Amino acid sequence: MCLLFQAAAMSYGVLEALAKVEIPSENPQTKHDNSNHTLLDEVDFISSVSGGSFTAAYYGLHGKKAFENYKERFLYQNVQSAPPRFWKGGVVMATVVIQKRPRENGNSYVITYKDPNSGRKRYYKTFRKANEARQAANDLRYLLDNGKVASIQKNYRKSKLLTVDEACKNLKRDWRDKAQNKALSPVTVEGYLGRLGQIASVFGKRFLCEITEKEILAYRNAIAKSTSNANANRILFVVKQIFSCGEELGAITENPLSGIKMLSEKAHERNCFLLPDSLMKLLEACQQVRSRFYLVAIIFLGAEHGASKQEILSLKWTDLDFNHEGKGLIHFFRTKNKRESMNPLPKSVKHWWEGTQGNT
Repeated sequence: MCLLFQAAAMSYGVLEALAKVEIPSENPQTKHDNSNHTLLDEVDFISSVSGGSFTAAYYGLHGKKAFENYKERFLYQNVQSAPPRFWKGGVVMATVVIQKRPRENGNSYVITYKDPNSGRKRYYKTFRKANEARQAANDLRYLLDNGKVASIQKNYRKSKLLTVDEACKNLKRDWRDKAQNKALSPVTVEGYLGRLGQIASVFGKRFLCEITEKEILAYRNAIAKSTSNANANRILFVVKQIFSCGEELGAITENPLSGIKMLSEKAHERNCFLLPDSLMKLLEACQQVRSRFYLVAIIFLGAEHGASKQEILSLKWTDLDFNHEGKGLIHFFRTKNKRESMNPLPKSVKHWWEGTQGNT
């Protein structure tokens, strides 16, 4: 069946009438189907002129969903004073522009659009990959088609092209400042910087805005497979810091890591405990290695105070007072709760110190 449309309202009425007339289906695949078959389903193509072209185009674009909002979005509107915003392939399509810009390390794709309310050209987003720019342009057209200009402006944030290396430089400066202000321990910062180096070796030259959630997941899973879930989580934590930095600097409008969760570390839980006999055997074994002069103290502090390796390695001689009230005192900075604590110096550590003076 062929339809010829002329006037917009009249042609829409024809569509409504055809949709209400049910007929038996001659298609053997749908003959026994319970779904309704109407005269409108028999329409093969539509030819249109003048105002009927709006109805024909809208129905060609949306199909039967046109009955849900065509009247409100077009027939009841004063289209002579304001052009329709539902047109894909027409007015709105032409106002979304992807501009290719050559750069030293590749091309960038800048998306702009024409505000249907003011008629002014506005910046939207910038991408490194052409396919991502095309997808974003399609999403933008959808918002424009549905009259959601306000949501575009609400979420608008001009993107600044920022590489992972550049974000890492900002984090390094920030973390070193925190270490200087004692908000982070030097050992913590050293660990963070080491992981930054690992991440930069893979993503360093890439723009933050072009890295996808799928890539980060693949990177995290590869680390977990080659090392452990615990190590993969530590790397992922630093990656999240990089992208959070990018958000603050306006390099990305949406964080692709927001939905990525940490891996389970149940397989790495500390479920093995040393009894006194086992601890003494460990200490005896330490006496046979080159690091015997400080490894014993590390084991004692870990066993008697529950101090982590990071907390122990962060200790300075000024944190130890061997003569306090004849017993001794040790000052810890607890990395988990970010608090300082003063604890009695274990006798074992004091005896070790007295026996190793001259060797440290």
